[in-house]
Amino acid sequence: MTKPLTRSASWKWWITGLLLLATTINYMDRVTLANASVRVTEEFSLSERQYGDLELAFGLAFAAGSLVFGFLADRVKVYWLYPCVLAAWSIMGMVSGWTSNHSELLICRTLLGFFEAGHWPCALKTTFAVLSEKDRTMGNSVLQSGASIGAVVTPQLMKWLMTDELGSWRFAFVAVGAIGLLWVCLWLWMMRGMEEPVVSRVKSRQGLSNLLASIHCQFFSLFSLFASFQIITLLVLLLLQRIESKEWFPQLEVIGFQISANLGLICLMWIGFKVARKRIIKSSHQCIFVVLMTIVAFFASPHFGAGWSLLAGFFAFAILSPDLFVIVCGRRFWALALLITGTQTVWHIYRVWLMKFLQTGRGYTEVEALNFNSAYYISTDVGCFAAGIVSILLVRRLSLSAHSARRWVYAGACGLTSLSVLIPWLGQGWLLLAVLLVIGAGALALFPCYYSFVQEVSADHVGRITGLLSMWVWAVTSPLHSLFGYIADTTKSYDAGLVIAGLAPWLGVVAMRGLWGSDK
Repeated sequence: MTKPLTRSASWKWWITGLLLLATTINYMDRVTLANASVRVTEEFSLSERQYGDLELAFGLAFAAGSLVFGFLADRVKVYWLYPCVLAAWSIMGMVSGWTSNHSELLICRTLLGFFEAGHWPCALKTTFAVLSEKDRTMGNSVLQSGASIGAVVTPQLMKWLMTDELGSWRFAFVAVGAIGLLWVCLWLWMMRGMEEPVVSRVKSRQGLSNLLASIHCQFFSLFSLFASFQIITLLVLLLLQRIESKEWFPQLEVIGFQISANLGLICLMWIGFKVARKRIIKSSHQCIFVVLMTIVAFFASPHFGAGWSLLAGFFAFAILSPDLFVIVCGRRFWALALLITGTQTVWHIYRVWLMKFLQTGRGYTEVEALNFNSAYYISTDVGCFAAGIVSILLVRRLSLSAHSARRWVYAGACGLTSLSVLIPWLGQGWLLLAVLLVIGAGALALFPCYYSFVQEVSADHVGRITGLLSMWVWAVTSPLHSLFGYIADTTKSYDAGLVIAGLAPWLGVVAMRGLWGSDK
């Protein structure tokens, strides 16, 4: 038997640093398009709405990937899953640089979003395995900080790699993607001999029923991955149909039914998995009800559309996870669903469209816009840290409850993003840039408040609630990029869309006021 490798006390922090690098790479591959948006739009002769479709495809794929890889991370060795996921999204980033038209780039962005979603479950699984409980908060903070580092570094790297030639953005995409492949080599080398500790595995029990459960588990994993790829493919076909025919409707019904069928089959397999693991069925009546609703999902979804599939899933969810079902049907869950919708809207609209606004909308040069983009993300980090500091001061100095302090901080951040109403009256100059920096600080300051609110909903279901809200918000807000592009095409200006995005977080204030109730 091979003797296990001994590790120094600092090894776990080297691994944490490696995870920070992975987060940085994840965000770099994500924002390369935004930093080269003007060049890509010009080379492919895209309308603003077509550019928005690229982000729509990314967001929908990210929502689907969150579900798939969140499940796989608990059932496949992270030692192998993590590098495979990172290599896959890196390759998609590289291939994006070799595309020749909008359709090819759309497919690459869709697959990029799908695989990028696998980063967070794999990374969190790793910090859980290699860090002690007292070290995990710091480890997760280091992990999260990689996103800002990637957003700050990418504009400077793109500025260095791109030349006056219009198509030089392609090499930048390839170079950024190649960094991810180097990370894979580092991971396999640093984690050698540590495959098992990285994955928390439950000892298998004896017996035929457990053998069948294990077989069903593996089959469900493979089937879910296949069905999810089918869904992504169908979404891409639907988007391509809209591009070619300039409308959604010719294939919407057929493709919609096919997507519903795949969702219904995933639901069917998931229920079978839960039954096989003997985790939920407590009476014959429950068993009959679940079987009947599963049959409804299986037969209704391909023939009657998504409504039947969702209805079947709704009832199955109520039986399979009653505690979580009560939470999801509660007012506080939907208060957070509305809050994160507004929060994500302002953050991602400015992330995706800021470069185009500065260059096309206000006439800044590409170099000036890239430099400001780095400053913008430094400002967002300042806002994020400021939110935590102000919240602590409100509790200590004014004796507010932690919940009340967070609500005041969130409202204050909404006030900062609301400065977007000044944008239509500001031309090129330092005042416009200052307003954008303040908006950026407010946009990221919203997120710490949101994460804390989630933890207040349920201490037992934080992970699953976060996952459900993540799927919700990516599915709901991703189409807004196409809407933003439509507004920009119609008005010949980005101003209206940016103003609306800056006001969107107030939806969270209203939702918390009307739905959350007392914090006592």
